[in-house]
Amino acid sequence: MNSRGEMELLRAPAPATRHEGPALLWRKPGQGMIYLPGWGPANMMGQMIDLDADDRLEILYSGITPDGESTLAVANPDGSLDWEHVFPGIGADGVYSGVSRWFAGQFVGDDTLDVAAVYHNAGEGSNHLVVLDGTNGAPAWEQAIIPLPERSAGWRTARVLAPPVHTLHDFNGDGVEDIAFLPIFATLILSGRDGASLAARTVEDSFGRTLGYPYTQLADVDCDGRLDLLHPSTHFMTAQNDRLEKLWMIDMEGKATSYLPALADLNGDGAPDLHFPTTDGKFLSLSGRDGAILREHAGLPVGWTSTGAADINHDGITDFFYYARSGELVVINGAAQPGQSPLLWTLPLAAPAGMTEHPIFTDLDGDGFGEFLLVSGDGYLRCIGSRPTPPE
Repeated sequence: MNSRGEMELLRAPAPATRHEGPALLWRKPGQGMIYLPGWGPANMMGQMIDLDADDRLEILYSGITPDGESTLAVANPDGSLDWEHVFPGIGADGVYSGVSRWFAGQFVGDDTLDVAAVYHNAGEGSNHLVVLDGTNGAPAWEQAIIPLPERSAGWRTARVLAPPVHTLHDFNGDGVEDIAFLPIFATLILSGRDGASLAARTVEDSFGRTLGYPYTQLADVDCDGRLDLLHPSTHFMTAQNDRLEKLWMIDMEGKATSYLPALADLNGDGAPDLHFPTTDGKFLSLSGRDGAILREHAGLPVGWTSTGAADINHDGITDFFYYARSGELVVINGAAQPGQSPLLWTLPLAAPAGMTEHPIFTDLDGDGFGEFLLVSGDGYLRCIGSRPTPPE
């Protein structure tokens, strides 16, 4: 995104023509997602995804018409548009109106991925959720106000907001993905097919209090064969089943980092457990079944990102990693017992400059050893090898 609010695609020159410099391939009026809808302008990127399963990535972004109305557009790599849906009367300032988030899923029921978009028209708290057919951008359904059960004392409806993470799963078994999220006051599960409420319950009814601004993850923590909803936040770690009944709740006393924990079965009981750093220098592993502390390590760098899980050192046991507030990439040895040093290694980098520099671990070159990808606070995208030292 350039400073004029336009989508640009640049081509880096091939080595033989490097002296020519980069070339502008195409430019469109538009912008990316809004990190804080209703509070600021668009300040994030668009999205790249293969909507039509043709093995080519399309570019999803919020376009801007000559009249200043926001759109959701799907562009091909050559700049041509597959489709563009206009939101009448919705501007692009991001505070009072704008298209703030979008994500893809199997909603309509064909082989093409569809797009769900969140837009607002009157500032913070005025969001609408609309599902667009991935083949042509036609609206399939739209929701804004979700009725709540009578037992939800003090609340009768919940507004569709734009949390950082939406979770998708076919909860009702109708063959399409449904949408689960927690817009501050209530947990909602909406049918991906038509937007109908499959389940809705206030957090006060489920947990006896508000939870702040939690994320939502899906995992079968009670091992009943159905996915449950985890809601990690700075203050609480909570779990509820797909009927939105409370499974457990742990008060973190404001010491949890406000991002997603890693999920991995630590104690072999079949349930995925939660693993994450805290703001007082600990790394905790909580039982997925009841939230009890399974393992605790102290004296560690304070985390700043979501926690990842992978077998980093190839010993057959899941390890954990995160980017620390102090600027270190931290790798926790999953085999370390209480009293043992939990660190596999740390790598000093620049301190984080933003809020979302989550590290990624994957085998980029196919050699059987994973690499870390991380944007550090000094403005570099770093690829860090994790290859173990060969035996002498």
